[in-house]
Amino acid sequence: MKVLIADDESIIRNGIRSTVDWKRLGLEAVDTASNGPEAYGKIVAWKPDIVLIDIKMPGMDGLEIIARSPPDVPPWAYVILSGYGEFPFAQKALQLGVRHYLLKPVDRELLEKTLAEVRDRVREEGARARERAETGSRLSAALPLARKELLAKCLEDSLSERERDLLRHGLQPATGVFLVLIDGTGCSQALLDGIRRSIGRRTAPEILIAGAVLDHRVALLCLSGTGMEDEGLAERARVCAAEMAPGSLPCASARGAFKDVRSLYRSCRERFGTAGVEAGEGRDASGPRSEAVGRLLDFLERNYQEESIRLGKLAHDELHLNPDYLGKLFKAEMRVSFSRYLNGLRVERAKEYLRQHPDAPIHETAFRHGFGYNVQYFSRVFKNLAGTTPQEFRARFR
Repeated sequence: MKVLIADDESIIRNGIRSTVDWKRLGLEAVDTASNGPEAYGKIVAWKPDIVLIDIKMPGMDGLEIIARSPPDVPPWAYVILSGYGEFPFAQKALQLGVRHYLLKPVDRELLEKTLAEVRDRVREEGARARERAETGSRLSAALPLARKELLAKCLEDSLSERERDLLRHGLQPATGVFLVLIDGTGCSQALLDGIRRSIGRRTAPEILIAGAVLDHRVALLCLSGTGMEDEGLAERARVCAAEMAPGSLPCASARGAFKDVRSLYRSCRERFGTAGVEAGEGRDASGPRSEAVGRLLDFLERNYQEESIRLGKLAHDELHLNPDYLGKLFKAEMRVSFSRYLNGLRVERAKEYLRQHPDAPIHETAFRHGFGYNVQYFSRVFKNLAGTTPQEFRARFR
């Protein structure tokens, strides 16, 4: 390993170079610099493993050198040599990421102990770098076959640490990811595999990260583009599913960072719960829609937060229809009762609100979403439709 001693005092440079047992520490290549520019030039060109550096040097001080240090020489590779009056400068160096500082005059035993600690860190980081390189090589060869299995295990939260490293190293979706989930409950595995392949063929290979079928759901993970591109992908998925499957398969999507892909999957899956607002019960219901039901849906979208909404009152005051007839018409077209649809819509909006405001009080959330001050009723409906209590759901986003 290589060590650079940068100090404008020759007695310090020569003293350190002559007193440390470099061979015993495994630090055999040692060089010196007497000013800032010389030190910085050697750091850039020579890339020492460890740098012993004085803070105050002519031409360029130690803090500037550390701040401008190349990536090959990280801040933790520096050991500060500081006089008593220079300690505030040392504090700034610590803020830059330096982990060791020594007061002048330097104690030999303490210096050797510090050098050994930094040496060990260098070795550990080197081992990690080699492992990452080997992992990347293995992944490059295995990724075409492993993507489906890795994605499925990632979404099921059953990845080993090594598999997590493989996925992170090989994919690295820096701009975020877009997850599409299709609920194929009741469909055969062969049909779902066919839907997955069909969507994959219609998606640009540089966009599609992986696709998998798990627990009767087709999952596709893509690099996220613009919002319009993402929505176009979701629509293609719906079209593919509609072309191959009888009826209309529920489809949900979510956008976020790759590190949060598990929570994105959970968010999509929750929409396939009993709330049904985006899972085939309600807004995703296909088929012709009457003017009366269309007007009713528009009204609910605008006014779902009003506690006083009643089908009978809306039938009389807004649509001038018989309440029983309107209720039957709504259920026939939407495949869900009016009250179930309204509760599902309110719970979905409450979930969106809690995601964005995880510190919001539950009583406030209930009031904002049409449940008045009846927190107990809100909690019961929320758990019935979302499978969890509002408190538990809110805690996921804190």
